[in-house]
Amino acid sequence: LGEIGSMEFYEERALIARAVEKTAPDASYVTRLAMAALIVNRVKDPRFPSDVRSVIYEYEMFECTRMPDFETCDVSYLSDIAARDALLGFDVSSGALYFKKGMPAESDGACFYHSGFLFYTKR
Repeated sequence: LGEIGSMEFYEERALIARAVEKTAPDASYVTRLAMAALIVNRVKDPRFPSDVRSVIYEYEMFECTRMPDFETCDVSYLSDIAARDALLGFDVSSGALYFKKGMPAESDGACFYHSGFLFYTKR
């Protein structure tokens, strides 16, 4: 992960913000932060790629990367701030590495639920 204030940090922030925006455009800040933190958690975990771009573009992680406007989409303030905060170390997801849309009744081991998204540490 890029050092705070570096060009790499701002590029990672923009990429995370786009992934969050396109995946959860109507979600709350808390859900967006959980999703952004999940990306950072994966970068830090040796079982996953070691950079933000590779994590986001990993096969079937974020389907939004296949959308034609992914690289140029407008990002909301909430997604941008959630990406920044996750890169600064804030994590409301309890260390999640996976997510899916679902309801609490479908949790099956989820460690965090918010706004229709379940976040997991194990698959």
